[in-house]
Amino acid sequence: KNVIVVLFVLFHLAHASIQILIRDMFTPLYDGVEYDVFSRLRPSVMEDTDEPTEEGNAKMQAAVDKFKNKIKKTTDGTTSLISDEVDIDSLDSKKFVIDVHFHIIKNKKGDGDIPDEQIEKQIDVLNENFSGQFSHFSEDCHGNDVSSIDTNIQFNLVNINRVEQQGWYNLAATYEDVELCMKESLRQGDCSTLNVYTLNARMAGLYGKSKFPWLCSDDLYMDGVILDYGTITDQIFQGEKQMGKTLVHEVGHWLGLKHTFQGLSCDGDGDLINDTPIQREKTEGCPTKQDTCPNSAGVDMVHNHMDYSDDCCRYQFTSEQKIVMMAAADSFREGNGT
Repeated sequence: KNVIVVLFVLFHLAHASIQILIRDMFTPLYDGVEYDVFSRLRPSVMEDTDEPTEEGNAKMQAAVDKFKNKIKKTTDGTTSLISDEVDIDSLDSKKFVIDVHFHIIKNKKGDGDIPDEQIEKQIDVLNENFSGQFSHFSEDCHGNDVSSIDTNIQFNLVNINRVEQQGWYNLAATYEDVELCMKESLRQGDCSTLNVYTLNARMAGLYGKSKFPWLCSDDLYMDGVILDYGTITDQIFQGEKQMGKTLVHEVGHWLGLKHTFQGLSCDGDGDLINDTPIQREKTEGCPTKQDTCPNSAGVDMVHNHMDYSDDCCRYQFTSEQKIVMMAAADSFREGNGT
């Protein structure tokens, strides 16, 4: 019995020593986050948004139908595009202005801090890409002039909030528990308010990630956009000066858009938007032409914001995407439309 007791005590002493050793090794990462090293933190989704469910798709389609009925014109019922069914004057009379709170999370050394002027320029870039009126970055990767449509959605920077929190900085993009803790502490406004959190998302292998709009009413605190601080306009990320298009892409998700390559297949429904041709692969770089589904109509929209092409390559939304985003703003981001 005495031997068993001694072994029991030695086992627990060794267990405690290992816990202390691991804690000390990882304190630079976890500092400021209450944790138990054996408590199994839940990893976040390692894509830039959750996989849309059938329920989520149905909610988004209901929102589109509701919005379309507000601005519907008389048709013979044979049109295939939502944009052919709406009254353009009625559509363009509706405007949405979304308030934005920026939360800059940095570590003790100041890594992750971003000057106010870069945040302000990032909002300018966001507004330009949602309005189709470009004054920053008015040429694509090949020197061609860029153009797009006006989505009737604009963004108003309300506040820039800086927080020194090592654990959030390193882990909030990787672990849902840490992400929730951070957002519960910092989030401002209701579902109509965009909260952007910049931190060290590259540690999770991400440029950024976002939540779909239909999730907000049931999970307000997890709503919003997380970005790696290096993706902000004029920051240097992976050796390249950034143009701020990652936020444009993630806000597209926040307003209900899926990837143009959704499903990574030439079969199925793709992104459920009729004027974005189905696409089997994520775009890399900025090809002058790409067609990953040659047996389907159209070529890949490599310039679309919801692809993964380079910043200088992405500058377009389509008419159908505009209506989906306006419908999301109307149904899920209510309270900010005129």
